[in-house]
Amino acid sequence: MAQLAKEKNIKIFTVGIGSEKGSPIPEGQDVFGNIKYKQYKGETVLTALNPEPLKEIANITGGEYFHAEDISDLKKLTKDLDILPKKISNEENITPASEKYLMFVIIGTLLFVIGIILPRYPFIQNLTLRIKN
Repeated sequence: MAQLAKEKNIKIFTVGIGSEKGSPIPEGQDVFGNIKYKQYKGETVLTALNPEPLKEIANITGGEYFHAEDISDLKKLTKDLDILPKKISNEENITPASEKYLMFVIIGTLLFVIGIILPRYPFIQNLTLRIKN
């Protein structure tokens, strides 16, 4: 997938959130407010960040890898990500193709409304009776 993005000149910016050491997965709180962690066969399940695939994807496509382990890292990351659109917009502007289904939606909605409103008028009911006879 990264190779295809590279061929199409699409840069992928990846974000790794968490610890490489691993940490428990919170599932909620008990009635006393204590955090409950995910369990499997009586053991607390740990999740660990594996940044290598993310770094590789960013490297292949010419993007960047960002890492956040705690709240202070997240704050720094948001500042870094604020700068990103400026970097990207200087490279190349890609305008998406216009959506062409809008005309059909408008026509269909108009016909639907007409189909609901017209049968309520008496002259339309008289016309349908004359046609049937």
